[in-house]
Amino acid sequence: RAKWLAEQVAARAGASAGTSSPVDELLALRNGALPKGGAPIEKRSRYIDEPVATPSDGELDTLRATVQALSEKVAGLVDVPHSRKRAADGDRYDTLNSRLDSIGIAREYAAEATRRAFVEVPEATCEDGDLLRSLEAILAEDMTGYEAASQAVAESRVIAFIGATGIGKTTTIAKLATQAKLKGERVALITLDTIRLAAVDQLTRFSEVLNVPLTVAARPTELAEAMDLYRDYDKVLIDTAGKSPYNAKQVKSLATYFPEGWGGEIVLTVSSTARQTDLFQNLDAFAQLKPSGVCVTKLDETNAIGAVYTAMRRSDLPVVWTTDGQRIPEDIARFDACQFAVEFLGRLRTLSTLSSVA
Repeated sequence: RAKWLAEQVAARAGASAGTSSPVDELLALRNGALPKGGAPIEKRSRYIDEPVATPSDGELDTLRATVQALSEKVAGLVDVPHSRKRAADGDRYDTLNSRLDSIGIAREYAAEATRRAFVEVPEATCEDGDLLRSLEAILAEDMTGYEAASQAVAESRVIAFIGATGIGKTTTIAKLATQAKLKGERVALITLDTIRLAAVDQLTRFSEVLNVPLTVAARPTELAEAMDLYRDYDKVLIDTAGKSPYNAKQVKSLATYFPEGWGGEIVLTVSSTARQTDLFQNLDAFAQLKPSGVCVTKLDETNAIGAVYTAMRRSDLPVVWTTDGQRIPEDIARFDACQFAVEFLGRLRTLSTLSSVA
């Protein structure tokens, strides 16, 4: 037993002197060597040094398509209720926009009014009475901002009417002249239209019936002389030859009669029956003459009464008068923003009712 103990002690002493500790063995493994005389391990980098093959364009496209498909699938699973709500909102907006467009409001202004209405009544349908009343208030608010300017133009002593051919300038002047005469005002007429003899004859007959003076001015100097002649009159109304808004030279020739500070106000006359592109062209082309207001004619010949609102928004000018027939002097009225908004709402309600019944 004593002999066996001596051998064990000697063996342990020799192991301590000739071999490494467990820690030393781990360090040796880290450095690529095996303990107890084993074969060395090939030292490897922590990261792979070999170059990775670049995927081809086709493989990249396939990968992108796969990722996109998965993304859309996940988004659809997560956001189905929101997607359906957005689609429903889009349908409501499109429906109301189409109805506003069908009664004369240009798409850009219809979209703005629609957005504002749905902000006030978020959950409404297009047939909702609250939504329609909101639209009425929005239109009235937009148009009442021009009332002071409209009144100033209507009360001006000298007013010239310009615009394209065949839109009712001469008839409008006859209506206003008759109204002024009935109020006891001294009225005088001037026409610059020497191109159409029929126009001169028509205005001549009006002047004879009303017993008011009429002067034909063929040149700008003659217009100035006529205005000086009628300087003591209460109302001087000036008719002009119709000019094509698509002919810049014609419009510019008319501008020579109305230089800066010429002594009166200019009213641009447009027809509510004109296509939207033609209405825009009229408003834009005659803007160089710096009109103070707009007169919208022939409202009795169209359902698109929203042309009044469109004209006001496009030109940033007040609508001063509207006409709705040939009778003199009945079929002309000073523009009333609130009354127009009510009438407009009536047209819109008719469309909503027809849609609901359908």
